[in-house]
Amino acid sequence: MVEVLNKDEQAQILFKALNSSPRNYAILMTMLQTGVRVGELVGLILDDILIGGHFKTALTVRAEISKSGREREIPISKRLKDVLQDYITGYQLKQRTMKPEDPLFQQTNRVQSLSTRQVERIVAALSKEAIGRKIHPHLLRHTFATNMMRVADIRIVQEILGHTNIASTQIYLHPNNVDLKQAVDKME
Repeated sequence: MVEVLNKDEQAQILFKALNSSPRNYAILMTMLQTGVRVGELVGLILDDILIGGHFKTALTVRAEISKSGREREIPISKRLKDVLQDYITGYQLKQRTMKPEDPLFQQTNRVQSLSTRQVERIVAALSKEAIGRKIHPHLLRHTFATNMMRVADIRIVQEILGHTNIASTQIYLHPNNVDLKQAVDKME
């Protein structure tokens, strides 16, 4: 079975990230709300979420940063849009105006993308403080996928995750006690 974070653990890590920095909060929120891989996250640029200075309805994972080599669009929730808007506005007030080709998630005091290793360290440190154990960014992807499987068709989840093979998505079909109870209740 795939390990995922429960709702309380997600909330605790997000709370810790919020108190850490707007960038770190935006990173964790983006991973939990879109399921992007850490390599895709660090490859995002401002143009992937904005068009003409306005938020797009979906985050673009360009072909050159996608593991599958195919571009995909992931819808952006209102909650994520608000977090990203606050992060970008705060960054621009403190640093400088971001250009469309600038990395979305930058190193402190440098217009350079974070590395995957830096994001791994951020996630590990925040999770250790919040829930008492270090987690890897891919666990956030597993958590997103599992949450999506509860509300969407497997083909939709496959498309959002960028899986070329449905078998890759099927690992998220694990039922929990709530799923089992709902199935039994529907028989009545």
